[in-house]
Parts: sequence; C-alpha cells; structure tokens
Amino acid sequence: MFISQLGSSKPTNVLPNFNFDDYTSLSNCAWSPNERYLALLMEANLSIWDTSNGKQSSLNGNNSSSQSNIVAFAWATDSKSITAVDDQNNISQWPVE
Repeated sequence: MFISQLGSSKPTNVLPNFNFDDYTSLSNCAWSPNERYLALLMEANLSIWDTSNGKQSSLNGNNSSSQSNIVAFAWATDSKSITAVDDQNNISQWPVE
C-alpha cells in the first residue's frame, strides 16, 4: 500500500507488509490526528499501522484480549492512544507504540 498526502511535499511512503488480501472485509479505517498512524478495523479486529516506517504497531495496555470483537474505536487527540468498544460494550484503551 502506498501512503501519500495530497498537496504535501512529503514523499510517498509504502507499507511493505500490508496485504490487501488480508483486508477484504475492512469495515472502518481512520487516520490518527497527527497523520502518522492508520487504524484498520477488519472482521472486528483492530490493527494499527505506523506510516512513518511502514510497520504494524503493537497495542499494549489493559484488557489486550479485547482487541477482537471491536465495533467502534476513536483516536486520542494526541495520537498516543486509541480507545475501542467491543461487542459486549467493554471499553479498552491502548497506548500506541
């Protein structure tokens, strides 16, 4: 996947490990406020991609088992964490590394 910002002088970046075949049922995606990370929700599983280095970022924090069955998520305004709600209405927050 190629990442680029229209109207920007920043170079295009590549997510070399991103495979579109793994994301055929993508239900939601959102850029972080600082435009460094891309969050993808597929089949109720959340993944975070760091577009500065093209690698998938890890989510560490409370209730890491709730990284599945996610129905909604939102970025913190500082882009340092993401909060998600699962299908049992449990709310989890993870720092993004």
